[in-house]
Amino acid sequence: MATCISNGFRGLALSLFLVASSPTARAQLSGADTLRWQAQLQGAGSWLLGNVERLLITGSGTLKHVHPQWGFYHHLSYQYGTIRRVQTEDDLISRNFFYFRPKARWYPYQMTWLERNRRRKIDFRYQIGLGGSWVAVRQPSHLLKLSLTASVERSDFQGQVFSISSYDQSNTVDTWRATLRIFGQHRLPQSLQFQYECWVQPSLLAAENYRYHADLKLSLPLGEHLSLSSVIQHTYENVVLVDVQKADLYWTFGLDARF
Repeated sequence: MATCISNGFRGLALSLFLVASSPTARAQLSGADTLRWQAQLQGAGSWLLGNVERLLITGSGTLKHVHPQWGFYHHLSYQYGTIRRVQTEDDLISRNFFYFRPKARWYPYQMTWLERNRRRKIDFRYQIGLGGSWVAVRQPSHLLKLSLTASVERSDFQGQVFSISSYDQSNTVDTWRATLRIFGQHRLPQSLQFQYECWVQPSLLAAENYRYHADLKLSLPLGEHLSLSSVIQHTYENVVLVDVQKADLYWTFGLDARF
């Protein structure tokens, strides 16, 4: 058990360090702020012993930069878990965007997603694409964006027998995707902040190869740099290995640190 916990904390520390160690992460930024840099860290964990033995540690970090002519967004998240000392999660995802004129009502961007997911038995997945966003609402207390992206994707799985038999006989699935995305951020009464991101990713080559994702977050500031937060995350993927569930749902509580 000590080894599992040690590995989990090392994974969490690595994911947070990669963001926090950036020498340019200096200031808080939201859709309505004028500061150019934002760094944000979030961590949560649980450990159950007795009838159920379960360890789960999650960590994430975000680094953003907004300039009138260009912008940058990097989000790194890591999840480590065990059940009865058997590793169940060792999941890492890196989402990266480069924007051109992000302060405009319409702006284009380049997207790169990298992912490893033990739960879904994905050794490695990448998506690289181009897209554009439309800022439907930009106010001091409200931000709403709609985006469309076209990308090429490759997924390397830990098996060759899928929920849809036409993908059998190979552990690699290649496709082109479109991503439809909505992002919102709202300041509510009592200093509460509500943020959500929902997207759907159909394949442009096969109708049955699609997935969708929803991420809801509610935060309560505890000070200038610290907030209490709750996150609900739901993910569905239609093409999976036969022994993998298509849907995942997580509800976590934790602390956000902003710099």
